[in-house]
Amino acid sequence: MTSTNKIIATIIIVAVLVIGVGYAAISNITLNISGNASAVGNQANFMVGFTGEPTTKITKEVVPAGNITATATATIDQNDATQATINVTNLTAKGDTVVATYTIKNSSADLAAELSVKTTSTNTDYTITPQLGKNYLKPDEVTTVTVTIVLEKTP
Repeated sequence: MTSTNKIIATIIIVAVLVIGVGYAAISNITLNISGNASAVGNQANFMVGFTGEPTTKITKEVVPAGNITATATATIDQNDATQATINVTNLTAKGDTVVATYTIKNSSADLAAELSVKTTSTNTDYTITPQLGKNYLKPDEVTTVTVTIVLEKTP
């Protein structure tokens, strides 16, 4: 009887294994999904802009009577933090220079930003050179933009 029990136990074990393997083969089904997906970014989630107070520095080649009369005012647009302005007056000699420094912050919670700087001027007597501290900002990172304005012609 002992050998009969062994044979029956072996048959039961083999049957369970065959059923288990068959079940595993049946339950492993590959699903194919087809279709189109689209996404539209929400501009409100992208919060990158100028922040803080910009600084200016004036370097004059020739200082008449020991006084600097040139002025430079850097501002950030209150309605659009991606726009900033610098107004320069009374530079008098070729080589007079104004340097404005702005801070840019990525306040987005989870979006990184790739930055570029574009400067425009209506006065061709000046050379304007922007320099970006970092061109890639992770969330909550800051960098600076330095704009150098040089008077090329004595008025």
